[in-house]
Amino acid sequence: MTPPESTQTDDAAALTGSHLPESATTVADNVDIPTQVSDDQVDESIPEEFRYNLVFNKKVSELRALFEEQHRQIREEGAEKPKRDVAYQSVICDEQLNQIPLDARSIGLLVQADDQNPAMLSENFEFSLILAMGSSSPGTIDVPFDTSVDTREILYQAESAGFGVNLLPPANATVINAEVEAYCDLIRDYGRISLHGQSCNIRVSPIDGYMEYLLYAELGYKPKVISTDEMMNLLYTDTMPEVVMDHVKACIAEVVIEVLGPDFMKDLVVNTVKALHLKDLQFMEARASILEAELDTRTPFPNMIRILAEATGLRGADAAGLLFELKNAIHTVLDKYLPSDPVVEPEPENSTASSAEVKNADGVQQVDPEEKVPAEDSGMRVRAPNTKQADLAKALCLMASSVAGGPDALKAVWASIESATQLDQRINLDRETTLPSLAAGRVADALGVAPKVAALAAGELATLLQVVLEAGGAIEPPPPPATPKPTPPSGLIAVG
Repeated sequence: MTPPESTQTDDAAALTGSHLPESATTVADNVDIPTQVSDDQVDESIPEEFRYNLVFNKKVSELRALFEEQHRQIREEGAEKPKRDVAYQSVICDEQLNQIPLDARSIGLLVQADDQNPAMLSENFEFSLILAMGSSSPGTIDVPFDTSVDTREILYQAESAGFGVNLLPPANATVINAEVEAYCDLIRDYGRISLHGQSCNIRVSPIDGYMEYLLYAELGYKPKVISTDEMMNLLYTDTMPEVVMDHVKACIAEVVIEVLGPDFMKDLVVNTVKALHLKDLQFMEARASILEAELDTRTPFPNMIRILAEATGLRGADAAGLLFELKNAIHTVLDKYLPSDPVVEPEPENSTASSAEVKNADGVQQVDPEEKVPAEDSGMRVRAPNTKQADLAKALCLMASSVAGGPDALKAVWASIESATQLDQRINLDRETTLPSLAAGRVADALGVAPKVAALAAGELATLLQVVLEAGGAIEPPPPPATPKPTPPSGLIAVG
């Protein structure tokens, strides 16, 4: 597969993904004021959460001095904790890392070979990596183009720490020379291992960034901002000429095709779409399971929703929405044509202060701690009941009473409905200490639901009728539950 034609605007997108600068940047000499590369005018097209300052080639000893200075300013001068908007890149491990500056957004450790065995990492680097791994700052391992450390060793350490790997190009690469070729060899080496390993879950830049670019191009997506990474702009767009960048891109395409095959992009698109579809299905299933788990605690008619879903084939969420939209539609129509009574405004009190609040001669309010102010303040509005809807309920109850044969006959009908729907046994039905009735079993067989669901749904439907009968005065509402009496202390001492 031939890489797409490169343009100067596409180069940053093709190599986006690295988060660490090159190792050849000038070392800063001042600890108190870090060397910042992104001192140019702020690009307003980049979202604020992606804006940060870059600091290159700080030594670990300098980070320790900066950390101590920041703490001193907070402790002695009352300074505020600095904002975490500085990316410390290519940190040189001249000693073991013990403190990370408070303003660190991320930290990248520059690979350092062991003096005795150049193929292995130095002791200072390994211990610094362990501490950086335990910090709250994300990090990466910076690999210079001329490193002697074994590729598998770096990938193993990066995967253990959960860090990404950034392959750093040579400084000031204006032409394709031996250093650029060495960098391309490094890319090929890391690409053959990271792309071939199915279990490798770390990010290797700029290889991963180039593959993302190819995927975007295949899907026809063109982002508004080519790159939100200041370091990418510094390494490639601003400093690397197009001829060198094209050579690096061709090298990445070469190793990708070598490992994944010429049709890898088609397979990548298919697998990506499948993964997105699977993620969407898993999300919908998770929502359905959450709704089912919370149906009994967050809805007043959970079993009616279950029966409606079974009868119509709707999902639980859609069945709940249908039922509640019907309920809200009824209330909307009733409130439109039978509006509530006018709000009664309470008359203002003549007294300027309550008996619990008295002002002394100095105008300071005095509060009597022994006297309590009532919770319902006189300034609160009191809404009168809706007499029009109450009259409608009374008319409906009068019609039902006439059909039943009188008020007593209507009460007897309601008592039979209570018994048939097991309305007074709902708690025991839910706890499965009472068996559903034979009628509930027949309904369950007809609808294809559990008998318990049919019995509880019948009770929920009966409560709607109960509300109308109580509002119309046909039946008396059940008495409120009695207040539990406090149990006197037993006098026993618990031991255990």
